[in-house]
Amino acid sequence: MPEKAKNPEAARGFTAQERAAMKERARELKAEARASRSRAEGEHDVLEAIAKMKGQDRAKAKRLHAIVAAVAPALVPKTWYGMPAYAKDGKVICFFQSGAKFKSRYARSVSSRTRTSMTATFGLPLMP
Repeated sequence: MPEKAKNPEAARGFTAQERAAMKERARELKAEARASRSRAEGEHDVLEAIAKMKGQDRAKAKRLHAIVAAVAPALVPKTWYGMPAYAKDGKVICFFQSGAKFKSRYARSVSSRTRTSMTATFGLPLMP
């Protein structure tokens, strides 16, 4: 007979935070499916996601957005699980994760393909 889970949250399956992230991703996929998303729509979504951030995370996300726009204009801005992201050929290349999103001490910028820091990828600091 299987043991009962000690954590009631684990017994129910996904946490509220995980469910919210999945719902956000489902909304993003539906929006992409309805129409081929233009660069302007993606830019609007990214800037909206950045505006929801607080303090240092917002400043870093704005700086990353400016760096990506200047260094890699071929990347299309979009949101990915509610986070600002940049894609090429429909695949997310890099994204910015706010520290507050997962109650982490620090924000992260990650390159999806190589799992390296964006600072290492572009060789530029996020904060001047």
